[in-house]
Amino acid sequence: MAYFLSALITSLAGIAAHGILIASGLVRIDPDKSILKLKRHWQILLIVWAALLPLFIYLSGVFNSCGMIARIGQSAWFFGMAGITFLGMLFFVYLTFYYVVDRSITTRLMMEIERSPEKRLTFEEITKVYDLDTKYRNEIQGIVDGGFMRREGEYFVNTPKGAAVAGITSWYKKVFKLGPGG
Repeated sequence: MAYFLSALITSLAGIAAHGILIASGLVRIDPDKSILKLKRHWQILLIVWAALLPLFIYLSGVFNSCGMIARIGQSAWFFGMAGITFLGMLFFVYLTFYYVVDRSITTRLMMEIERSPEKRLTFEEITKVYDLDTKYRNEIQGIVDGGFMRREGEYFVNTPKGAAVAGITSWYKKVFKLGPGG
């Protein structure tokens, strides 16, 4: 229990630190560079989480000294590794949440409806406030910026990195019967 509580508190501190670093302007990120922006946030979050590992270790020691860990034939090493694993899982859950907030068309459409004066939009009004051509251009530019595709004349071609991602994603979608998606 001590390690899980330590991981939870450390993760909350990591989320707060991420927010402070970005909101304060200490770290600047160009919101128009989609893939590069995501990569930069991932780097910042990884640094923040790594910097907070001493807090995790300290809190684990404090909570353990308070008798918050059951020692029923289990070693402290086992619980420590479980806590570190939990901390890592919280890190990736937060990254996933960040990605959904930043990239989701679904949430963007709901935000556009909320911004509208009457809190409702027709299909035609939605297509006016959320231009699909701009969306596709931004997505393609992000894929190119991320090194997954390159432009050859009027065509786009996968790089080896892009081909690998396409192969892994296709396999995953086939195994879990997700369909074409997108």
